This record gives sequence, structure tokens and C-alpha cells, in this order.
Amino acid sequence: MSSFVAKINSIKNWQAALAVTCLGLATFSRGLANPFLGDDIDQIVNNPVVHSLSNAHLLFAGSTFYNGGGIAPLSGIYYRPLMSTAYSIVYALFGAQPVAFHLFQLVVCIASAFLLYLICKGLAKPYIALVAAALFLVHPLNSEIVFAIPALQDALFVFFGLLAFCVLLYFHSTRSLFVVAGCLFLSFLSKESGLLFAIMIATYLVWFDKKRLKAFMAILATPLIVYLILKLHAVGLGSPSHNAPIDSVSFAGRLLTVPAIIELYIVKFVFPLSLASGYFFVYSSVSFDHFFVPLLVDLVAIATIVFAGYLVHRRKDDKVFSAFLFFAVWATLGLTLHLQVFPLDFTASETWFYFPMIGILGMACLLLESLMIKVTVHQLVFVSIALLVIATFAIRSTVRAADWSSLDVLAASDIAASKDDYNAYLNKANSLILQGKFNEAEPDVLQSIKLHPSYTNYYDYGLILAHRGDYEGTIAALRNGLKYGDYNLIYQVMTELTLVSGTAESDKQLLLEVQQKYPTDSKIWLYSAIFYDLHNDNTSAQLAITKAAQYGSIPQSIYGFIMNNQPYTVGAPDLGRNIVIP
Repeated sequence: MSSFVAKINSIKNWQAALAVTCLGLATFSRGLANPFLGDDIDQIVNNPVVHSLSNAHLLFAGSTFYNGGGIAPLSGIYYRPLMSTAYSIVYALFGAQPVAFHLFQLVVCIASAFLLYLICKGLAKPYIALVAAALFLVHPLNSEIVFAIPALQDALFVFFGLLAFCVLLYFHSTRSLFVVAGCLFLSFLSKESGLLFAIMIATYLVWFDKKRLKAFMAILATPLIVYLILKLHAVGLGSPSHNAPIDSVSFAGRLLTVPAIIELYIVKFVFPLSLASGYFFVYSSVSFDHFFVPLLVDLVAIATIVFAGYLVHRRKDDKVFSAFLFFAVWATLGLTLHLQVFPLDFTASETWFYFPMIGILGMACLLLESLMIKVTVHQLVFVSIALLVIATFAIRSTVRAADWSSLDVLAASDIAASKDDYNAYLNKANSLILQGKFNEAEPDVLQSIKLHPSYTNYYDYGLILAHRGDYEGTIAALRNGLKYGDYNLIYQVMTELTLVSGTAESDKQLLLEVQQKYPTDSKIWLYSAIFYDLHNDNTSAQLAITKAAQYGSIPQSIYGFIMNNQPYTVGAPDLGRNIVIP
């Protein structure tokens, strides 16, 4: 074993890269065949904007979700243009093949793990650095970032941030700072959290390389200002998403939930058994189970880190201890950003621990390097335990690939691990709706509404009522959904309902309002055209069907019937029936 450790310590960078790559492929290859799920549909599959690289400029002018608005900037409240650009490039090369998207994401995550190896190699011996990189790659808490395509935003922002930090560490000229700033700019464009890397690099320069700090700040100013201008133009400063129950809790209530949030990350970092794609618990009052017990766990974890810092300080010089404090700040900053100071779209998310984990692994490398100086037996014990832990975590991550094999499997897994996950019940209902099992989906939709009413679960409830023929109930459900935010699919169903419900005058007024709100939505114009034709206004119908064809793909047969003023029968899929146009 000692010779094995010696061989690892003499490992070349390309050999380390090969080892990390093999480990990543062995652990995550099972998930490459998983289909598109959830947000993938609106961000990739049904998103014509990312289907052509000629629309690249539009990806920087909006958010990430396609709302049926034709070839126009995408909707949403978050600014992630580099993620959408990556989608567009992969789509241009391979089309709508989920394996290509999964493989690209896996490659990015493997590259990030190798970059962490390069960073940790400057803190500790190569065998310790390689263990840190392997744990970062295969840790089950990070598996969602490999398996869930929407998590590409996290994979990209961490990759470019780590690349910036590596360039800073390995190149010491002022010119290299332009590369650092360029990588940080790409990290910003991947996810707003990329700003954390800018803060940590500035902190590193303050502590360890002050002579380059002024130049770094001057060079970074331009990409930072450009990023802020792009973001403000595209999505504004941002606003609460109202996608989680914690959105409606006061600041004091959110603070009372903080101990449980920190406890969740601590427990799942050590024992990543029960995992979910989102956590929505809220504990806005003091209780023994949800406040004092988590607080005790948190204090024990903090005390452990403090003691580790003491050991590092006692065994090494002040520079090494300063590095330990640096990574402690790294972990603290990353965690604090997600502790609901400002309400977020989850109470907790495993993907949010991706950045803080780097700080924890950095501290661990420094601690282990301090404890195992010239102690061969400790090295042997460490390597044995590390291999066991890596293998265990890799197996758990491999098993988790099955969670993303289908929408209903993901929903069942999430409900088992996160009983307050309203979105999991909605996913379960969506899976049943896609199978045409509307009545079976109703209990799950109602449970989702009970946990947290939103425009998405009220939309699904409206679909269920529409297929039952309860059009009055459908309208009521859809209008309830609009209380929680505008959703173009709700308006599409409302325009579809004008074909079977309401009065001609009230429906015409509704159509005008919806057309003004979504003037480039092809489906809204399509249903408007059918409505006008149904009410013997073929002139308006022709104008509307022309706009529908202008803004999207429509059935050419319907276009021909309307333009030639001929009778036809058209399906109304959201209502589960056909409409005869005389």
C-alpha cells in the first residue's frame, strides 16, 4: 500500500485527468440514456429559439423558458444565457437527443473535478488532492448536477469559476488576469452565483497576493459592468419566483428555518441516502425537533471545523492556517447565499451545495496534510478509508441515475425524501395526465395545491376539469392560477375554451386581452382564428391564422381550410374533444 501511495504522489496531471474521467464515466454512464424531463421540455424540446444558432443573440436578451412567443427572447426571472447557448450548440450538433446533452454535462462535471485536483495539489500531496477530486465528482449530493439537464447552469458556473481560480494560482503575470476575468465573465453568464468566485478570488488576492489585487479589480470591472447591463436589460434585477412556500414567510420565519437547512446539508453530506431534487419545508416557529435539534447539529459541525482549524494552526505555519481560513470563508459564503436571507425557489437544494463543498474539501485537504506528515501508517489508513468511501458514494450516485429515468419515478423518489415537495406531486400528476389518466391525476394535483398553490398546479387542475367537461370549473381554476403569476399555457387553454364555452361578446373581449398580452404566441392566434371562423367571421379568422403561421408552426390543413373558407373539424386537445366548424 505504501508503494501505491508513492505512485499516486508521483502521478502526472494527464494521468490524474484520465483517472477522474474513468471514475466519472463508470459512475454516471447509467444516466446517459435518461430522457428529457420537466424543464427540459420548455427549455430545449419545445424551444425553437435554441434550435438554431442564428438565434444566439436572443439567448442573451431574455431568460431560459419558451412561452410560445415565437422567435423572441425567452421568458423567466433568471439570467443564464450561457446555459441556453450550450443547449443551442448541442442541439445544432446532435438534435433533440438527450444522450448528447447528458454526455456534455458529464464532461463538464469531470473537467471541474480535475480542476479541483489541480487546486488541491497546491494544498496537499497528490494522493490527498486526487481523493478530494474523486469525492467532489461522485458525491451523491452532486449527482443531480450530472443527471438533471437544467442543472447545467451549476455545472458551467463552477467549471468556469474553478478555471479562473486555477489560472490565478498557476500563472502570476498581470496579463493572466485577463484570462481570469474572462473565465469569471463566463461563470456569471452561466448563473448569478458565479459572482461568488469573483468575491473569493478577490479575497485570495487580499490575503496572499496583494500586488495583483488592484490590477484584478480594474480588469474585472469591464466584464462585470457588461454582465450587469445585459442582465438588467434581459430580466431586470430579479424578483421572488413564488415557486416555494418559504416565499410567503416573513424574514424572521425564514431565519427560524435556517438551522434545519444547515442540518440538512450536513447530514446529507455525511450520509447521502435519502435525496430529492428539491426541499420545501418551512419551520417558522421554535420547536425542539425543527429548531433546537438542528441547531445542536450545526453547532457540533462548527465546533468540528474550529477544532480542525486549531490542529492545522498547531502543526503548520501561519500561511497554511490562512489557507484553511480562506476555504472556511469559501464554504461559509456559499452556504450563506442560500440560507433564505432573500427567499429562493426552494427551501434547500442539493445543487446549491456544489460551491460550498469546494470549501469543505479544501479545508479537509489542509487538515489531512497537517496530520499525516511523515506518518506512513496514517497514509495507509486514509487511503483505505478513502477508497471505501469513494466506492460507496459512487455506487449511491450510480443508483440515483434511475430517479431521472421517468417523470413518475422522479416524483416518487422526491416524495419519499421530501414530503413537502408540492412540485413532486405535480410531476406525478403530469405523468398521469400525459397517459390520459386525468381522474387518477386529480388527487395528486389537489395535494400539490394544498402544499403550495401555484399557476402550474392550477393549470393542471384546469386541464382535469376541462376533460371532465366542467368548463366553468376550468375557468375558475385557471383564474386562480393567474393569481400566482402569468403563464402563457393558461391563456392558451382559456382561448381554447372560447370554442366551447362563454358568450361570443365576452369571448371576443377575452381574446383581445390575451392577444395583447402574448402578441407573438402562435397557439393563441390559432385558437383565435378558429373562434372567429366558428362565429362566421372569416375575415378576422384569416388575419389571425396568418399571424399564427408567422409566429410558429401550425397545421397546414387548418390554414388551408380557413384561407379558403371551407368547413373542417379541429381537435381541441386540452379539452379532449373535436370542434366542428361549419
